[in-house]
Amino acid sequence: MKRVKGYFVPALVAVALFVSWAGASAAPVIGGENVSIKVLDNGLRVVVKEENTWPIVSMGVYIKAGSLHESDADAGAAHMVEHLLFEAEPVEGEGKVAEYIEGIGGRISAFTGRDFTHVDVTVASQYIEAALQSLVGTVLAARFEDEVVVKEQMVVLREIADRSANSSLDMGTVLWGLAYPDHPYGRPIGGTAEQVRKLTVDAIRGFYNRFYVPNNMTLVAVGRLDADWLFERVERLTRSHAARPVQWASPAPAAPLSGIQRDIATRDSEIAAVVFGWRAPGISDKRDVCATDLIYTLLGQGATGRLHKRLVEQDKLAAGVDILYLTQKEPGLFILTVAILEKNELVVRKAVLEEIKRLTAEKVPEEELACAKRLLRTEYAFSNESYAGQVGSLGFYDTIDTYEFAIDYIDQVNAVTVDDIQRVAARIFDTDGYAMVIRRRDKDVPPGQEVRLYCPNAS
Repeated sequence: MKRVKGYFVPALVAVALFVSWAGASAAPVIGGENVSIKVLDNGLRVVVKEENTWPIVSMGVYIKAGSLHESDADAGAAHMVEHLLFEAEPVEGEGKVAEYIEGIGGRISAFTGRDFTHVDVTVASQYIEAALQSLVGTVLAARFEDEVVVKEQMVVLREIADRSANSSLDMGTVLWGLAYPDHPYGRPIGGTAEQVRKLTVDAIRGFYNRFYVPNNMTLVAVGRLDADWLFERVERLTRSHAARPVQWASPAPAAPLSGIQRDIATRDSEIAAVVFGWRAPGISDKRDVCATDLIYTLLGQGATGRLHKRLVEQDKLAAGVDILYLTQKEPGLFILTVAILEKNELVVRKAVLEEIKRLTAEKVPEEELACAKRLLRTEYAFSNESYAGQVGSLGFYDTIDTYEFAIDYIDQVNAVTVDDIQRVAARIFDTDGYAMVIRRRDKDVPPGQEVRLYCPNAS
């Protein structure tokens, strides 16, 4: 599932939604009855959802061009291209896309991930044609000037420095590197400072020319618009851009983790932290994906999560617990983070391992699973409340699989059983194959022993 890290539904709203959804099967969060799709002759997929509640339109172009698609030679190119799209001036007389969209009262954003890059805009519906032309031109007809590339490299290098200085972000980068030492998922999104400095203009242009082709993209639009009009307009705007074979092959599957991969350091902080990372299902295993979403809800969704109740409320060992699982094209990571109070590292780690072992050894009570399903539906509903949120879900899933999963998601979650939870928990929580990043306080001495309850090979 696509989950915003740290996002929680307000308690009063959640209670109200529980009451309204508890007794009957609710309508889909994203209804499919007003969704249309057309694949153009050049291979561009266009997904449209007509909505008339507000006089606005959100659009996004999703390109299968993330850090997964980079080689060692052009690592960092996907993120550099995203930056350069905002500096390109593809449409005569309009100037840079961000300046133009914001000039007509709209919003624009972009993001580079492991599986894709996307550019999204939201405008008043009266500006849809102009915004569409600017968006399509930016993505398919960008020109990168040498001096602009050099300037944006400096911007990206500052971002990398800032990210390295942020302990939480740096722990995530380290964790992925430990968990995927022989796979592109293990490289930092955006590359390292050294890789970015080595990127040439030709390498960046080569990456753009290889992946930014219509048959490697999905355009999604949601809002007050006519689907047939949009199909026709996109077809005209992209007619000169022919389909081309994408010269890229999926990397070999990541080798199983052998042993417990650790990175331990100290930091100047009053709170220590430990981050666990287990390999988790990719989008090809949809039932297991839905079960994994429910597992992170059971363990860590707000005050109802098992780990929050035990570590924060009951034992008062931690300041907070956060769990992140982002569905990926290929198997990704189930990430569990605990902010540790005082000198409680070993006790916290032992408690975490006990709780995940309980999921594999005992069936979750039916009423607890039902509550987790309601919580997950609430979260999904809030993330798709806006047109931009719906563009994000439809585009996200169409890039790694199909937009239809965004529509069917809650039905598939509701079909998950207690047996599925136990089976998938056993699949994820390998007793001797995970990554762990520990950041101890400078004033703490290292623990005299390691946790052995659930990891017999720990040392």
